[in-house]
Amino acid sequence: MSMKPGLHRLELPLAGHSIDHVNVYLLEAGGRLLIIDCGWSTPEARAHLEQFVVHLGYRLDDIDTLLLTHLHADHAGLAGWMQSWGVSVGLHPADAVQLEDRFHLPQPHHDETAAWLAWAGVPESLWHRAQQQVSEQAALFWPGVPDISLREGSVIRHGPFHLTVIHTPGHTPGSVSFYEASTRSLFSGDTLFSRSTYSPTLRPGSSENPMSEYLNSLQRLRDLNVEWVLPGHHSPFTGLATRIDTVASHHRSRADHIARAIPSEGATVWEVAAGLPRRRDWSSLPVAAQLSATGEAGAHLTRLSRNDVLEEQTGPPTIWLPRGPLM
Repeated sequence: MSMKPGLHRLELPLAGHSIDHVNVYLLEAGGRLLIIDCGWSTPEARAHLEQFVVHLGYRLDDIDTLLLTHLHADHAGLAGWMQSWGVSVGLHPADAVQLEDRFHLPQPHHDETAAWLAWAGVPESLWHRAQQQVSEQAALFWPGVPDISLREGSVIRHGPFHLTVIHTPGHTPGSVSFYEASTRSLFSGDTLFSRSTYSPTLRPGSSENPMSEYLNSLQRLRDLNVEWVLPGHHSPFTGLATRIDTVASHHRSRADHIARAIPSEGATVWEVAAGLPRRRDWSSLPVAAQLSATGEAGAHLTRLSRNDVLEEQTGPPTIWLPRGPLM
């Protein structure tokens, strides 16, 4: 799908994932291509990417550069494969430092996951499935070593396109967005979607206080002169400031609900996540969705603790207790 002259969107399939696809953006200039994000390392994803490149009138070796919004496999899985035939790969250093533990030598990530499951109070009956998920994600990633360090304020030039790197931590420590002024486009990765409010999560590989980082990141993006927001999933959309206000309001309302719902005897992260209002009953959610919700609840609880609303009684599992009025 062409968004603007020389700017195209490809929906790469995520077979079996509830999100269905990841958005890959291709920018053409001077007979060369720059790509933002790249999908899982699967034969299906590789075939779809090659077919789309050919449809545009190019070959795979016409791709110069791959820029990654963050390290998750659905956005970065094909990076090593593309790098193996000469593509330069860009990633923020805060995510790049996790490459070895998450993908080259994955045992540390399994160990961190075990500690997180105990910390959050996840039932032991689900621990094996959670560890399977870690292995499955690693299998969808072809790791490489980034060539380009995507630091705050860096500008990646590709013909008429000038992509300014904006560090937007929250979803991961090294999540970035790219602002292209000539087309007034914002490539938001998993920082902002047209309808989902999910993004910040406290799980292995996250920062210590991802919810606070995330809300700060949203405010940094709010006043950009943007016509189109081009997210990592779902559809492109307009109305950046309005959407940011809606998402920030949702998270602050959820934080208020959590702070007021914590019983005097306290609760685990898992118990808080299970008790939050949602469209589907908690017991009907797949395990992967329950774990994601637990990570998001953990991000809220950590922020509330840092704001002196809750206190932590260390475990495992950690118990969260009321401390004072909501801030």
